[in-house]
Amino acid sequence: MITVISSSPGKRYFASSRIVVMATSTFLVQRLASIPQTSSVVDTSCFKELLQYPYKHSRYVPYNHSHRSSLVISRQLSSVRPVMSQVSVKEKQATWNPPPLENDKRSLHFVKYHGLGNDFILVDNRDSKVPKISPEEAVELCNRNFGVGGDGVIFVLPGVDGTDYSMRIFNSDGSEPEMCGNGIRCMARYIAKLENAIESRSYKIHTLAGLIVPCVREDGQVVVDMGPPNLNPAQIPTKLPGNEKGFVVRAPLNVSGKTWIVTCVSMGNPHCVTFGEQGTQDLDLDALPLEQVGPLFEHHQMFPARTNTEFVQVLSPSHLRMRVWERGAGATLACGTGACALLVAAVLEQRAGRKCRVDLPGGPLEIEWREDDNHVYMTGPAEAVFSGTAFL
Repeated sequence: MITVISSSPGKRYFASSRIVVMATSTFLVQRLASIPQTSSVVDTSCFKELLQYPYKHSRYVPYNHSHRSSLVISRQLSSVRPVMSQVSVKEKQATWNPPPLENDKRSLHFVKYHGLGNDFILVDNRDSKVPKISPEEAVELCNRNFGVGGDGVIFVLPGVDGTDYSMRIFNSDGSEPEMCGNGIRCMARYIAKLENAIESRSYKIHTLAGLIVPCVREDGQVVVDMGPPNLNPAQIPTKLPGNEKGFVVRAPLNVSGKTWIVTCVSMGNPHCVTFGEQGTQDLDLDALPLEQVGPLFEHHQMFPARTNTEFVQVLSPSHLRMRVWERGAGATLACGTGACALLVAAVLEQRAGRKCRVDLPGGPLEIEWREDDNHVYMTGPAEAVFSGTAFL
């Protein structure tokens, strides 16, 4: 019998190597491929049957079981020494690239980035104005068990109307938002890498929310001019009535029998910001059942295009903390447009100043709403995680 073991990193000997079988035909590999992953032994009779095949079919055949946990033949082949002249084992480094799956139709190269844990699959789409994959394929890629995993797929497309590049993004549920704050920081870092930029550089990026201008600094931080906030209820959009100025500020919203006090802002995409329920002083973010409450806000009838929702705790006039339920992505570790929207809401509700640190589950952002140009500026990190090729 030949012992068959898994080449997982947990195995001491095979942590840095794989095994390739040199056989006189593909017969041996075909026999081995029929072994269930859970099997611990294989009948050596296949070696004897192998002798019946012509030598002209000899070739190196890498054996990989479904590209998951590869089964490899161990070096303890003492029980088949009589036929070892026809079968030998050769060691190969772990950098060996497995062949494509038989049913692969095409492949997609990507780079994974994250901005404070809000993670995205970045695709170089500069050769076409049409995204390389469909929303349905984006859902599969974003699946954290069966795909790459991510909160969305971002495409770097050619610029239009004098811009450097265009941005399209598919959420993990296949929907397409107007833009994404953390995502555009990741996109800016990705573009800088594609261009081999070594100095600070600004980019004019066309989005469905309009022109956005991120600047990649030499220290790796990205400063984004997010433009002015939109407070027009019809353009956010929300059906909640405006106050005397026409803004939805400190408005009551009934959510499943509870009245929340909300302020609505658009940063190119809709946001509903709340500092708590009616009659409460401070919102306890740690006790907030976000997975239950978030969807009730997102799909509320007062938001015809659905909404992102920020739940905010005021630590000081210059320090805010939030948890977010993102439209189309659910609970995420960070939301750049949400952090901008909550600062605008905090200023409108006279809870904070125009420049604040905003703590998100994934880390802090610096947000400023300037009076001189009415623009909101966001400063934060974006980091590459890994690159790879996905089979579609």
